[in-house]
Formats: sequence, C-alpha cells, structure tokens
Amino acid sequence: MADNTNTWHQNTDFDLHRKDDREADSDTDRNADRNADWRNSVDKLLAGADFEKTLVSSTFDDIKIQPLYSQCPNAPFIGRGDESWSIQQSYKNGTLEHVNRQILSDLSGGVTSIELTLARSSDQSSARSSLACHRIDDLQQLLNGVHPEMIRISLTPASDNRLTGALLLAYYHQQKIAPENIYCALNIDPLKTQAETGYCSQSTLSSLAEYASYCAKQFPNTTSICVDSSVYHNAGCTEAQELAYILATTVEYLRALRSLDADTACNQLRFRIALDNDFFINIAKLRALRELLRQIKESCGAQPTNTLIDAVSGSRSLSTLDESVNILRISSQTAAAMVGGASGFNSAPYDHLTSNTEKDISDKSRRLARNTHHVLIEESGLLKVNDPTRGSGYIEALTGEFSKSAWALFQQIESAGGMQQALTSGVIAEQINDSCVKRTDALRTGKSTIIGVTEFPNQNEIPLPAEAAKEAVNSVAAVNTSTATTPATVPALVSALSAGESTLDYQTCYSDPIITEPLGRFRDAQLFEELRLRSHAYENTNSSLPEVTLITLGSRKDYAARTGFCKGFFAVAGIQTKSVEIIDALKSEQLKSSKLLVLCSSDKLYLDNAEMIKSLSDTRAIWIAGNNPEVLSKTGGVISESVHLRCDKLGLLNKALDLLGVPA
Repeated sequence: MADNTNTWHQNTDFDLHRKDDREADSDTDRNADRNADWRNSVDKLLAGADFEKTLVSSTFDDIKIQPLYSQCPNAPFIGRGDESWSIQQSYKNGTLEHVNRQILSDLSGGVTSIELTLARSSDQSSARSSLACHRIDDLQQLLNGVHPEMIRISLTPASDNRLTGALLLAYYHQQKIAPENIYCALNIDPLKTQAETGYCSQSTLSSLAEYASYCAKQFPNTTSICVDSSVYHNAGCTEAQELAYILATTVEYLRALRSLDADTACNQLRFRIALDNDFFINIAKLRALRELLRQIKESCGAQPTNTLIDAVSGSRSLSTLDESVNILRISSQTAAAMVGGASGFNSAPYDHLTSNTEKDISDKSRRLARNTHHVLIEESGLLKVNDPTRGSGYIEALTGEFSKSAWALFQQIESAGGMQQALTSGVIAEQINDSCVKRTDALRTGKSTIIGVTEFPNQNEIPLPAEAAKEAVNSVAAVNTSTATTPATVPALVSALSAGESTLDYQTCYSDPIITEPLGRFRDAQLFEELRLRSHAYENTNSSLPEVTLITLGSRKDYAARTGFCKGFFAVAGIQTKSVEIIDALKSEQLKSSKLLVLCSSDKLYLDNAEMIKSLSDTRAIWIAGNNPEVLSKTGGVISESVHLRCDKLGLLNKALDLLGVPA
C-alpha cells in the first residue's frame, strides 16, 4: 500500500506511512515577540505558580491544551464536498403504522434522510429493538406515502444488513425507481457487530466484495459498506482511539475488497462517527478523520474524491437526570458536525435514554432534534462557509495532534494483525477500559463535570433508570441454529425477496464463527445517576430522602460558602441537608440519631475550636468541609473525610449513602 498504483490490491500488508502535508507555520518575529510578552505578563500574574499545572490541561489522549495558540495562515483546506447537508433521524422499534406516521411527520418537518433498524431474525429480543420488516409488503407498509427517490434511506450499521439490505434493494426494484435516483446506504459493518455482540464470521467479510461490486454496477449513488465508530465511542474510547479504530477497520474492509479497483472500493465506503460534549474537540476530530481518510485513499491509489462522513449523537455524553440539558448538548454536537465538515448529523431526541420504545419518545423531542438543524442553517448560517475553523491555531493544533496520535495507534493495530485480530484478542477492549478509568477519575475529582448530574442537580426531580440501548442483532445461538442458507449471489437474493419471500427464510448458518467478549456500554453520567436512584428507592421506602447534618461554626461569613458547597455536593446523590450551629449540636438530643455530621466553617475556626470538635465524637461519622491537613491532625482523628473541590466525589457520596443506611 505504500505505492500509489492501480495494483493496490496486490499489497496486503498495508504498510502505510502518514504524510503530513500541512506546511510548517513559522511564526513571524512580531508574533514571537507578542507571545513572549504575553508569557512574561502571565508569569507575573501567576506569582510563582507553575504555568503547566495552572493553565495547561490535557485530553484523555494526553494531548496538551495550551492557553494560547498562534494563527496558522498556511493550513490546508479540510472540508466536505458540495453535497447537500443531510438531516437524519432514526427509527428502531414500534408498530409499522406508528413508525410510518413518525416518518411522514419528520419528513414534512425537514428530515432528508431516514435510518431504519430492520429485524434480522424472529428472536424476541431482536424484535423489541428493531422494526418487524421481513417481507417487501412490510417495507411498503412502513414507507407508505414516502417518496424514496427524494430522500436517502439507510440501515443501522450491522453485519446482517446483507439480508435487510437486499430487502431494501428489492423494495426499490418493486417501486420501479431509476437506479441513478436511488440514494441508499446498506451499511454492512461486520466488525461493528463483532465489537457490539462478540460475534463475527469470515464469511461475512468475504461477502463484502460481492455486495460492493453489485451496488457499484447497479446503483451509482448507493454505498454498501459502513465503518461505524459509535460502538467504540459509546464503550468509552478516547478521540484518538476512535479515529484509529476507523482507520484500522477501513483497511480491513479494503483488504476484503481487493478484487475491485481502488476507486470502486473506496467509493463503496461510508463513515459514521459519534460526537461528545466538547465543541472544539468534536470539530478537530472530524477534520482529523477527513484528512486521515484522504491519506488512506492516496495510499491505495484512489482518486481524492469526497468522503461521506455522517455524525451521530454519542449516547455516552447524554444524561437521564435533568434530561432537558441534552437539548443543549445535542445542539452543540449538531453545530460541531456542521463546522467540522460532516456530511450530515443524526440528532438523538433528548429523552430517548428514558424511553422504553420509540412510541414513548415525545413528538416534542423529535421536533426539537430536527429543528435544531434548521435554526443553525437558516438563522446562524453555519453551512455558508466550508471549513470555517481553517487557520485557527487551536483547532489546527488539535487536528494535527489527533491525526498523529491516531495514526500511531493505527500502526500498532496493523502490526498486531489488524482490527479483527485486535478485537478478537481483547486488545481493543483493554485500551477502551483504560480510557473509561480516565473518564471516571476525571468526574470523580471534578476535572470533568456534567450539568444537572455532577453539578447543579435538581433535587426535586424524580430520577428514571436508563433503558439499555441495544442495536438489533442476531444472537450467536440464533445464527448457529439456523438451517437455511442465503442464495449464492446478491441478485438471486434480491430477486427472491422481490417475489415476496421473507428474510427469515434466509438466515445464514455459518461454519466459521468468531466469538469474543463484546465491548461494554459506558455513559459518563451513569455512576452518578445510580446514586440518585439509590436515594429515590430509599425515599419510596422511608417517605423521606437520606439526610446529612451540617454543623456550622462561627458567623454566616465563616460558614456560608462551605454550607452552600456541601448542599450541592450531597444533592448530587439525592441527599438532603439540614444546618445546625455547633452549640446547639452539643446540646441537642435529636442529633444523636444523625449518622453523618459535616463541619462547615473557616480553617481558622476549625483550629481554634479543635477541642469542641473532639467533643462531638461518638459513634457518628464526622466529616469536614475543606482541605486542610493541619485541621485533621489537631482534631485528634475525629474527622474521617474531607469534602472539597478535588475530593473523590463518587467515592465519598457512595460512602455517605452507606453510612446513612441507604441500600445499594
């Protein structure tokens, strides 16, 4: 793959070496002097404090974020092509009649692309998370009133889209739509299915070339294969990891397509990437992906045609608590997708995590999801400039760092045998687990925050458990016990389904399954949401929330700030607080029932009243608001924990619930 020749398929080792085409941005003397003056001014204001620790932060890939960047006037253009923006919406379950009404409502509201999750088996678990379309008549009922030649219809990326994709092509054939007017994405993605379910088959990978060749010849505007990174994103990976997994999967699929010419193979690929809550990181990640994929194409000898990159809302960034804040998160993701150069965005309804079915998702949330696109396009004009962040020092630096880190990890995966081998051996799961630990630690210590969950919680809100969002996939048992086999060719399968046969008649029995441990699901807010669910269950049993007593010392100016902090701190776990002055605490018999006391005052008053604080000691736990080791030593070990900005919030709140007798 190192040579740009038309015999790219003869090279199977993909010995890729990344070329960085961006010109070195040598600062002018004036910029250098200005930066030096700025640094001198900052050092004076820091008054001896460490510059790196105070003003430099890091991403989860250990990429440093500087407080100041210089402009990059020679940065290359990285942007989408001239295709129109795609406003996407997904449909995963519900009756065909209900989903049909939703589709027609969304299309009339401006949606231009619909994504369908079609059932791939008769298994009940699959039926609950997919649409029961097994015959062409079912698809006709689902799409009644829809003009398929006017929109793009895609399938949720999965391995067995070979069957449901053939059904969709049969539907187009039955509708007598000219092939050039069919805008469709079959989104066959076997490695995503392996990552998500632990199951894959070499037969699936080997059939990719047949589908790609058939679609390329018969349907010029249809893509057959998808590289979807959302499964890794929602398992908790970092930005560089997500980009590397896309590259490694792309190369794996290109190997499977080596019987085709380079341009045909590359043009049959569509890409899907999930977005998080950091606006600028989302932009840089999208730009880095487009640049990296361009270099993959160049290495294959393919023409540098536009790459189709869809973006979706990452479920790991959303919350079930104060879920209306999800509107802001998804709006930020939509804007980042437009600015970063995605081809379209699939906006999740803000309440989809707490909805049992598609029917439970409110019309309001679906309307807001699609109208966000219209506001950003028509009122903000975000699509009027292609690659608007080009030349921004911050964005260009992030783009370059993500590209560099992702390429290095991609090379490691290639050296270890490729993406499928990395999934099978557990290397990918191990890398993502390390990332999850970093993400959780950042939330524990307050380096990362989630509004409405880890900060500024609404204590009057009744928490709802999140539904486990499962993609519709066949279980390993269902596939292995199937006895029928698919026809040998794609045209034969399309013809059979066009004649009215069911996809259930063609569930394939594989003789070469690869079975591994699937990746887990990770959401940033989940561990903190579980704290609230514990307190809510306690309230249902005891008719009151668990309570912590705040012991105040001194005047209001001494304790007000720390009592306010503690109220918000414990509210994160659904724990209510009451304040009592220390003199009253010493006299009150009622406080003997309090299982956890938290002292709130200034460090000076803690030290001045150390002996009085010791007198509070009995069987109750005593904590303190603040972070002064001297206070802990002078109070004779009475105080067991300190509540402060950088404490282990998750650990302390779990410990508080345990002390208060709240069942896990």
